[in-house]
Amino acid sequence: MQNLFAGDIYKNKSSKTCLVLFSAAFLLAILSCKVVRISAADEKNAADASKGVTFGDSAFDAKKYANDIWDTKVLYRINQNSVDMHTLISGLKSDKDGTCAEYGYRVGDEGSYYNFAVKGKIKILAVHTESRNGILDADIEPYDDKKDITIQIGPVFTGTTIRDYLDFISINTFENQVEFAKLGTELNMCVRDTVVKNIDFTKLIGKECTLTGVFTFNSGTDNIVVIPVNFSYLEN
Repeated sequence: MQNLFAGDIYKNKSSKTCLVLFSAAFLLAILSCKVVRISAADEKNAADASKGVTFGDSAFDAKKYANDIWDTKVLYRINQNSVDMHTLISGLKSDKDGTCAEYGYRVGDEGSYYNFAVKGKIKILAVHTESRNGILDADIEPYDDKKDITIQIGPVFTGTTIRDYLDFISINTFENQVEFAKLGTELNMCVRDTVVKNIDFTKLIGKECTLTGVFTFNSGTDNIVVIPVNFSYLEN
């Protein structure tokens, strides 16, 4: 009986020792882990950071939307509000603030660029198609054979001036920033496909043409870059 009782005591001590060792190991594992508390503010910041991100599952068709509004809304808005080029450019030189306030449209607060719609007669001085962002140097009426504006003729167009001039389009109505950017690109593609596609500009050097277009005014540069929405040449 004494030997059996001694064995039981040994077993109990072994069990307690194992339990102590296991508890110590478990406690050490917990202490080695870094506990991160997520506040409500952190959760909101994470949600905000995810805005504007697309995973390619949007049903928005930017090309179809641009084509659907091109004639009835885009051209209508620009044609209705376009200003004579000579009047506008002269005004920007003599009274920038007053001209911007009277004829310009901008997205956002003070500090963002104004966008303008212009129309008038031009004379093409030079054609540059060395890159895919083809451009024209043009003199505006009254002519002095000096470059007044640059005209984009593509097939690659830079900027989002057409989209940014349209007061009925706002980023707040789109699912995300990617969709908004795609629309700007597709409106430029409407110019490529419907305005300048079949024109051989090299044959128009020295010729008089009519132009309606839009440009973004950056007071930090003298170069005015117009993207045309209506372009035709006059038969001499």
